[in-house]
Amino acid sequence: MFDKKLKPKDLDKELLLKTYEELQKGAKKGYGKEWDKLNKDGDLLVTEIQNNLYLFSAAKSYQQLVEFNELLVDDDGKIRKWTDFRRKVLAVHKTYNQNYLQAEYQTARRSSQAAKQWQKFEKDSDLFPNLMYRTVGDERVRDEHDKLDGIIKPLNDKFWDTHYPPNGFRCRCSVQQTSKKATKGTPKVKIDKGFDNHVGKTGKVFNEEDHPYFAIPKKELDKLKKLKRPDDE
Repeated sequence: MFDKKLKPKDLDKELLLKTYEELQKGAKKGYGKEWDKLNKDGDLLVTEIQNNLYLFSAAKSYQQLVEFNELLVDDDGKIRKWTDFRRKVLAVHKTYNQNYLQAEYQTARRSSQAAKQWQKFEKDSDLFPNLMYRTVGDERVRDEHDKLDGIIKPLNDKFWDTHYPPNGFRCRCSVQQTSKKATKGTPKVKIDKGFDNHVGKTGKVFNEEDHPYFAIPKKELDKLKKLKRPDDE
C-alpha cells in the first residue's frame, strides 16, 4: 500500500483468509464434532454460516485497508514517512486483529452453537412447544438482557426472530426448552445493532444490513459477495 501497489478494493488475500480461518475455528468449536461431516455433506445451515463469515472477513479486510490507506497522509496533507506510517498501521492492526477479532471469534462460536441448538428445538417442539430466555444471572449481565430473563414464548413466535441470542458481542444469554406456559407481553428492549437476527433460521452470524463493516459502496460490496470461498472450490 505504501508503494502504491495495493488499493483497498484489491483486498489482501492473506489478511482475508487468516480472518476467515479464525472465525471458522470459532464456529466449528461452537457447533461441535458434527461440523466437519455436515460441511462435507454440504449442509445448508453450515454452508450459510461459512458464507456469512467469509463475506464478513472480506468486508473487514476492506475496511482495514481503507483505514490504512487514509494513514498514508498526515493532517497537513503530506505523505507520511515509512516509519510513521508503519507505526500507525500496526496500532490499527492490533485493534482489528486482536481486540475486535477476539470478540468476533466468540460471536462466531456462540452463534454457531445457538444455530445447532435451534435445530434441536424444532425437532423436539412437540414435547416442548415453548422456549425460555435465560441470562447467566451475574453482575455482568446487561440491563437490557436482564429484562428478557424468564420470558417464555412459543417456538414459532416472531419474538425469536429478533431476540434469539446472542444479542450482542460477548453476550452469554441462552434459550432453553420448556413446557411452561408462555408469558404475556414483551418488554421493550433495544438489541445491539447488527444482532437483531435469528442465526438458527438465517445462518447469518453477522447481520449484513446493520454491521458497520458492511458500510461499503454498493459496487464494491457486490464484488465481495461474488467472492468464492477457497474451501468451497
